[in-house]
Amino acid sequence: SGLRAEGWLVETRGSGVFQRGDQVRFSVHRETGVSGGQARIDHIVASGNSFTDAFYRGRPQSLERKQTIISLHGRPATRYALGYGLPIGVNMQVAVGLEYEQETDNSATSASLRMDF
Repeated sequence: SGLRAEGWLVETRGSGVFQRGDQVRFSVHRETGVSGGQARIDHIVASGNSFTDAFYRGRPQSLERKQTIISLHGRPATRYALGYGLPIGVNMQVAVGLEYEQETDNSATSASLRMDF
């Protein structure tokens, strides 16, 4: 209830930047984060006798509905991504990518080879 989220993406793409047919992509992405609100979770809880009494001794166990409220606050993470693709021959393309997340200082690299048949 009352969840507020935020996020945005800015991206630019270009082709033929360094060589004929190549592709370059750069993006800055602010992941959606929850800036406020609450989540209400309804659940059923056993009450009365302990589990041992109910299971082993056969005493009655009652159930009651409860509600838990969790306040949500999460900060969005900003990611930067850079990609470059280059055609090789007629039906192949090689691509590399770099990604960096500012808040966690995590980074990743990727490489791919695509062949069209």
